[in-house]
Amino acid sequence: MPDWSIRLDDGRVLALDRPILIGRDPAAQPDAVPLALADGTRSVSKTHARVEVSDGVVLVTDLHSTNGVVIVSDGEPETCRPGVPTVVPTRATVRFGDREFRVLRQGWDTGPR
Repeated sequence: MPDWSIRLDDGRVLALDRPILIGRDPAAQPDAVPLALADGTRSVSKTHARVEVSDGVVLVTDLHSTNGVVIVSDGEPETCRPGVPTVVPTRATVRFGDREFRVLRQGWDTGPR
């Protein structure tokens, strides 16, 4: 079982065993799994962000989205620079458009905070 996963705001939990591309209709990349999300308000870009594990940490990259990516850890928001992979702390919430996910690590409390 992978060490890292994400819990989407719709309750789904996805293992981070390979990179994930998040968006309304993400463009395919050979090394990443596309994850299309429903977004009636169109606040999420077609290909909004990339989430992956590298060197034991979770990284999120804003793929030059319209509404950006914000990491909230311990109540402090950090806006990601487009195109720059940014470390996401365990239990942090990542907001993108009107959607969000939490980063979970196996062995840590995975319940709501």
